[in-house]
Amino acid sequence: VDVARVLIQQSSQPGAFIVDPFLGSGSTGVAALQSGRDFLGCDLCSEAVSVSTQRLLDVGGETAVFSECFSRSGSEEKGQLSLGSLRT
Repeated sequence: VDVARVLIQQSSQPGAFIVDPFLGSGSTGVAALQSGRDFLGCDLCSEAVSVSTQRLLDVGGETAVFSECFSRSGSEEKGQLSLGSLRT
């Protein structure tokens, strides 16, 4: 989280919208919220979205999850979306 926080603070202003298309455990989202930024992340893995959603809530994010919001072309695999904060 520390490295992501430094990069976010150096490359954006407070209130900016940070997007992470490869959400994973949500470290970028946590760093974004802790730095006063809004955050949007997505991942194909529902477990990653679940873990990151809890982490975003733990740092004060207002979180909404939209499952199966898109699918890969020609595939049954669905995408997941985790929306970080609308302000913390």
